[in-house]
Amino acid sequence: LVIKKNSANVVIDELLAMSVPESATPYHLLIINRLSAYMAVLDSLSKADTDPMRSAIAFNMYTDTARALFSSLSNMQLYFKLEEITFTDNEPGYVLNSGYTMK
Repeated sequence: LVIKKNSANVVIDELLAMSVPESATPYHLLIINRLSAYMAVLDSLSKADTDPMRSAIAFNMYTDTARALFSSLSNMQLYFKLEEITFTDNEPGYVLNSGYTMK
């Protein structure tokens, strides 16, 4: 969980540093906020040994938080599709063209 949380933090930092067209700003901010919420849940889950109550609450929030994150990614994917923006397999946005799973 700590590795996933750290990975999410790296992605958030990259998203915050990214230049985004004004029309994509709401989707971009939504992904950052949903990823932050996901990271907070992972952080709470990783502290089960020292804060079991907080971890239990986070456990109940995990599915909804993950679904909300993937929903925001789907919204961004739709935005790119409507704007006819595609990515090559060497670009980070390629996952939005090729699809993703919750696995």
